[in-house]
Amino acid sequence: MKAMKITGHILAALTVAFILAIGIGESITELRETGLSGIDPEIWYVIVPVIVIVAGYVLAWWRSFAGGVTLIAGYLVFSFSPTVLALASGDGFEVYLVIWLYLLPLLVAGVLFVLSSVYSSRLTV
Repeated sequence: MKAMKITGHILAALTVAFILAIGIGESITELRETGLSGIDPEIWYVIVPVIVIVAGYVLAWWRSFAGGVTLIAGYLVFSFSPTVLALASGDGFEVYLVIWLYLLPLLVAGVLFVLSSVYSSRLTV
């Protein structure tokens, strides 16, 4: 159980760091080029899921089950919100497949946190 939790923390930490690094880098570049007036309203499709993912990762340090469920929810929201937007606007769907693959460690980490919590509660009962 402890190995699952440690593996979940490592996967989630690396993925959250990756997401934040790309997000911060893209934001700084866009702000330099266009200023505040160039911020797209569609950025909320990224900001909200990232907040959920970071909250899930922080929560997983104290409550494995709740943190794992939050990470899984963040994965689903972050993966499917741009996909729905792309399908609605008629853009290519293939680009967003990359998002699913990059975020897959979050799904695995969330499942590991949930399983770790379930198995550890069964052992203590």
